[in-house]
Amino acid sequence: MDKRKVFRYRQFPVYQKIRIYRRKIIQLFNSLPLVEKRRLVDQGLRAINSACLNIAEGSNKPTDKEFAQFLNRSLTSLEEVASVLDMCFDDRYLSLIKYNNLSTELANLAEELLKFERSLRKQH
Repeated sequence: MDKRKVFRYRQFPVYQKIRIYRRKIIQLFNSLPLVEKRRLVDQGLRAINSACLNIAEGSNKPTDKEFAQFLNRSLTSLEEVASVLDMCFDDRYLSLIKYNNLSTELANLAEELLKFERSLRKQH
């Protein structure tokens, strides 16, 4: 019998936290100059959205091992967001304080996601 639950990703704290973080990134992107809307913003939005979407998509895979692969994809998307933050800082769109705060929060999310992924892989 199949014991999968639909929309189970909504119960995972890391998914909920990434959604909250996504709102902060959107606020940042909304503050960038128009010239960046087609450069950093488009790529950054795809990356942060992908972080959420991969958790959702993978959560209903038949095995936790398959789910872990989607968590890894989500993690790589967070890496991409980190790179976008670096570029925003380099281009002086972010203060050092804002950059450090967003980067620290992102690193914590990535670490939590990595632990979740590892826990699923250890089960198999």
